[in-house]
Amino acid sequence: KQQLNAVESELINIINTGFDEKKWERLKYLDWKLEFGALSSKEESESLKLAEAYEQFSVERLKALSQLALLRKIHIDTLMEQMGINLKVHD
Repeated sequence: KQQLNAVESELINIINTGFDEKKWERLKYLDWKLEFGALSSKEESESLKLAEAYEQFSVERLKALSQLALLRKIHIDTLMEQMGINLKVHD
């Protein structure tokens, strides 16, 4: 196995770091409340901030995947398959 250089190591670290579980659970709960029209204005604001944070997390992860695929000169789909990554949205 080839040794990872510092850039690859950092990209892999970004790719493998998940979104904060407490924030994710809170976002799911607020989304559930939104479905039933039960969000307060404070919760709506919190939900938007959490959704933006998750979107930014997803963008950074995808950027890291793209950069790593370029470094390895392979298609991003191939890289994701090799790493066992499925970019489906959380449930």
